[in-house]
Amino acid sequence: MLEQEIQEGIEQIVLKSIEKLKTENVVKVPYIPINKYVEVFEKLGTYDDFETNGWDVDFWLYFYINDIKYCLAGSWYYGGYTIYKDEEWNVKL
Repeated sequence: MLEQEIQEGIEQIVLKSIEKLKTENVVKVPYIPINKYVEVFEKLGTYDDFETNGWDVDFWLYFYINDIKYCLAGSWYYGGYTIYKDEEWNVKL
């Protein structure tokens, strides 16, 4: 029961963040285990790709919602996550 409530809370964070991206370039989101975000991305749209680098594990996790590509980016060592539209790849074919 608690797990479901947590997941619903993360879903609301993602949806509100995407709404904020209509007027902001980058939105800060809570430092939550990545797999919880991935579960929400898979529910709301499509989880696409995951990249990391270096010892501080900067990461970029890509996902689509309503045919718009977004990125959850941050650092596992330093913390701090953000979501932004991946404008470079938002091209309709």
